[in-house]
Amino acid sequence: CSSKEGRDLILNHACIAQMITNTSSLLSSSNPWIASNVALVLARITVEELGCQTILTHLKHREILNE
Repeated sequence: CSSKEGRDLILNHACIAQMITNTSSLLSSSNPWIASNVALVLARITVEELGCQTILTHLKHREILNE
């Protein structure tokens, strides 16, 4: 997700909503390494406008933004 090509690949993948659901559930992990890496992945997605829109319209957007 650190390159534009990587972000575009993820954001245009058919399973992006499921990936966000799965990764966001790990934000509350008791393991700080896991939680911080998940937060980094989600943050990198939001570098792109499509990523921001995808996160903000996701069913779990409130949990993601509050975590």
